[in-house]
Amino acid sequence: DLVKAGHLEHAERIIRKAASADSQSLFESVMALAEQLCTGVVAPDSGPARATGETFAELADRWASGKLHKRWPDHVRLKRTADTDKLRLDRLAQTIGAVELSRFTLEDAERAMAALPENLSASTRRKYAQLINRVLSLAVYPCRIIEQNPLPRGFMPKGGSKLARVFLYPSEDAKLMRCDEVPLCYRVLYGFLAREGLRSGEARALRWADVDLERGVIKLDENKTD
Repeated sequence: DLVKAGHLEHAERIIRKAASADSQSLFESVMALAEQLCTGVVAPDSGPARATGETFAELADRWASGKLHKRWPDHVRLKRTADTDKLRLDRLAQTIGAVELSRFTLEDAERAMAALPENLSASTRRKYAQLINRVLSLAVYPCRIIEQNPLPRGFMPKGGSKLARVFLYPSEDAKLMRCDEVPLCYRVLYGFLAREGLRSGEARALRWADVDLERGVIKLDENKTD
């Protein structure tokens, strides 16, 4: 397809990039780049077409997988929302994943934001922008791939209003706890979350060493908000 579209000079480089991809998201981002070149969405002489160094998707994957934390534990915290962020980074990779970090521009970030679904809330769009900004910041330091972040100070969109908080009334909780149609293990989990205030991920990560039955205390030394 690249040859037919007149991009013979880029075909070998892109094919090699796809062949060396060590994750599905990176492979798909390279394939998306090839399609964008063939359809004229991306110009042949632009940064994405010359993706020979480390790309946005590659660094994002190293961050989400914890590899950057292992390399620089003092500067890169282990991601506690890795699963959610991985899904968002995969979506961003469809647009800008194959862009070489040394050639990343503000226009690439704007293109990624413009490609997001229109029905996303303002706060969710801001989270996508934060991910782009964070990956680029990591590319500056500690990775030292680029000298400065190409995104200006005003790039980050404003977040929307906070969602309304919801809770179970005691009567609703009691109805759930005695509902035989819900497996007992889930009822115990739901009741525990409602009474102790843990996030579901924090509850799943609990070990016996974290629970003091004698004093009625739970230790959460590692949690999302510290």
